[in-house]
Amino acid sequence: MVGTTFQLTAELRDASGRILAPDSVRWTSSDASILTVSAEGQLRALRGAAPSAKIVATAYRGASSASAELVIFVGIVLPSRTDRAQSLGVQR
Repeated sequence: MVGTTFQLTAELRDASGRILAPDSVRWTSSDASILTVSAEGQLRALRGAAPSAKIVATAYRGASSASAELVIFVGIVLPSRTDRAQSLGVQR
């Protein structure tokens, strides 16, 4: 939803699945008019009506880096976990 903020986190793992501490993580948005992301990974939706933007997290460790992309569609409302649980007849 427009104006909503979310905290993104990145986890770096080696080929064996062990968690590695990155030296730094760089966050970028493909369209800052739709979504902005701070250096700390704070994501904010600026424009709705279901546009999308790509967020890229690049983790650096020594001379190596790894990137992951996440496409976010703004304006699509998903039910909360409570709503989903109730629709499945699960008591919370």
